[in-house]
Amino acid sequence: MFRTDGCTLFPDGWWTACCLLHDYLYWWQPLDITRSEADTAMLDCMKALGANSAAAIASVGLGAFGWIFWMRGRRGTPGAEPPMLTRWAKRITERRKETT
Repeated sequence: MFRTDGCTLFPDGWWTACCLLHDYLYWWQPLDITRSEADTAMLDCMKALGANSAAAIASVGLGAFGWIFWMRGRRGTPGAEPPMLTRWAKRITERRKETT
């Protein structure tokens, strides 16, 4: 069962929805999304909401501690990802294709 605590090791704020997206990406690891892509999705989301300073601080925490949570691996059932997550994963993979 998916669980989240909001912004792990970081204060919740108006950007907490971005942390939820990040937790989903870490939990499901859809379409071979990399940890770096999951982290970038959260930071881009925070910046889009105008939380630039919070995103800068969060990126330090992700670099230092994110690997601990990522290494837990996929815990969700493949193919059962929530629709919101599937849409985000497609955006991430499209961005990957654009940069290669």
